[in-house]
Amino acid sequence: MRTIKEALAARIDPAGEEAFVRTPISVREAAERLVRREGRPAPAMARIVDAVVPGGEYDVPVRFFIPREGPLPVLVYYHGGGFAAGSVPLYGRICRRLAHAADCIVAAPEYRLAPENPCPAAETDALAAARGVRGLLDAMDIPHGPALYLGGDSAGGALSALVSEAMQDDGGAPEKQILIYPWLDMTASLPSVEENCRGETGFPRAELQWYLRQYFRACGDLRGHSPLFGRVTARLPETLLITAEFCPFRDEGAAYLSRLRAAGVRTERLHFKHMTHTFLKYETACADEVRQVYARAADFFRR
Repeated sequence: MRTIKEALAARIDPAGEEAFVRTPISVREAAERLVRREGRPAPAMARIVDAVVPGGEYDVPVRFFIPREGPLPVLVYYHGGGFAAGSVPLYGRICRRLAHAADCIVAAPEYRLAPENPCPAAETDALAAARGVRGLLDAMDIPHGPALYLGGDSAGGALSALVSEAMQDDGGAPEKQILIYPWLDMTASLPSVEENCRGETGFPRAELQWYLRQYFRACGDLRGHSPLFGRVTARLPETLLITAEFCPFRDEGAAYLSRLRAAGVRTERLHFKHMTHTFLKYETACADEVRQVYARAADFFRR
C-alpha cells in the first residue's frame, strides 16, 4: 500500500503547506524551524575550518568538516533549498554525519542564493568550489588524499550533477557522487511531479513554481540547466542516488540513473517507499530511514 510513513505524515500540515505565504524570509525561516525541531546531536569533528575559494566574480566561502586527522578524500557537498534557501550552518548536522560515515573531509560551499543572485550564480560558485577545494587545503597545510567526491540533496543534487558534467573531462574529475532526492529536471516533465506536488507530501505545486521563479527568472532555457538532459559519458562519477516514493523528483532520478547506466557509469539506487522529499532533515520522525542513508553512504564511499 502506498502511504507516507505515519510519523512523517503527522509532521506535515496539508492545509498549512498550501496556504503558506512564500517569500525569501519565510521560506528560509521555515527551513530553520524544521531543522531545530527535528535535528539530533551529530558526531563531533576533529576540526572545522572556514576558508574562501577564489571564484572570479565571487569568492566562495567554504566550511571544511574534518572527522579525523590524516590524508582523507574530499567530499564537496552542496546543500539543498531550491537555490533560494538553506545554508552551511543549517546543514551542519548532515555534513558532520557524512564526514563521519564516509571518513572524508566534507567541504560545504556557501554558494549564492536566489532571488538576490539568479541563475547561473549557484552553478558558477559550485564549479569554482569543486575545482578549488583541494588547492585551498594544500595552501592551509591540511592533509588530504587525491580523491574528489561530490554530493548534494534536492537543488544541491542538481549542483553536484551539473559540476560532475562540467568536470568529466578534467584531469582531477570527481570519482564518486551521492545524490539525495535530486532535482534534475527543471522542466518538470515527468509524472512524479504531477503525482507528488501536493500538500499531503509537504511539497505543493505552488512551492515548486516559487523556487523556479526565484532562480530562473532571467533564464528561459530550463532544459539547458537540467542535469537530466546534460552530456553523459562514461567519465561521469560512480553514482549513488537516493529517491523517495512521494518526492516530486522521483522519476527524474530514476531516468538520470538509466542514462548513466547506458553510458557505462556504475550506479546504485536506494529507494524509500514511504518517504517524502527532504526526509533526511526529519532526524526524529524518520530516524530509521536516516540511519539507512548514512550507512549506505558509508559503504559507498569507503569501499
